[in-house]
Amino acid sequence: MADNITHIAVGSIALDATAALDALPSALLIIDRTHRILFVNGAAEELFNQSRERLIGSGCHAAWGEKNHSIEAALEGFFEKGMIVRVGELRLMPGGKAHRLCLVPLGEEGSLALAIFEPEESEAFAGAGSRPGAGAGAGEATATMAAVLAHEVKNPLAGIRGAAQLLEKDVPESSRHLTGLIQAECDRIMALVDRMDMLSNPPPTSLHALNIHEILDHVLALESTAFEGKVLVEKRFDPSLPLVMADRDLLIQLFLNLVRNALEASDDPRILITTRYRQGARAVRVGNIENGYGAELPIEITIAD
Repeated sequence: MADNITHIAVGSIALDATAALDALPSALLIIDRTHRILFVNGAAEELFNQSRERLIGSGCHAAWGEKNHSIEAALEGFFEKGMIVRVGELRLMPGGKAHRLCLVPLGEEGSLALAIFEPEESEAFAGAGSRPGAGAGAGEATATMAAVLAHEVKNPLAGIRGAAQLLEKDVPESSRHLTGLIQAECDRIMALVDRMDMLSNPPPTSLHALNIHEILDHVLALESTAFEGKVLVEKRFDPSLPLVMADRDLLIQLFLNLVRNALEASDDPRILITTRYRQGARAVRVGNIENGYGAELPIEITIAD
């Protein structure tokens, strides 16, 4: 595999991709669908205490042993779904440090997995509040910055909402849904800002039984307004879908991001939104993959440009 990795041109400089991967401090493996190791960098040799000559061409168990079912199950799930997978709290060697694994798709249609291993305390995987050296001073500075930002955003938002309420009295009945959208979005952004203001102790999500199609219609109405009514949407909704337990504001933000990504990816503002029920679909809990098959999540939403 190492011989097949191409060279990379950066400006006028030609780089050997193999050498670039080998120089990285993170332990990297490239693995195929049969769980065979195709590439090992120097950091991985050190982590697994084995030479690349011994590892390349061998099955993954040659690196971390046959008893590490978490990694094997993660690989199976990765190649089945073709999505980035993260697994934490891995003990690769008896008495060794805990590591995290990130699997990233490579090759055509994710035919290969780039396996990246980092120590649990590594900044590459740690959150802003959990980085080594991020003490009370850093936490206080973050909280102060969030409070200032929240104050500066809330004031104009309140003005925008108030203006929308005043306009609502004067606009024709056929256009009042637009002022309603403005007020609803101001309320949603206010709630997001409140969450920013509580970074040091994030509140729990607020779960309610929601109609996923009503959420999608709301998002489409927002985007249609933003794109001056030029958004062309084809909806293929499954009317039999049950209600879902979810946080309304978080779902709106999620679908807004996906719809905007779809619209910005093409010069033609047309998107297809599909919902369907997938019997037996489950979500595996990362880091606990060997202890069960995960929660049932049979509702699938596809947003495509």
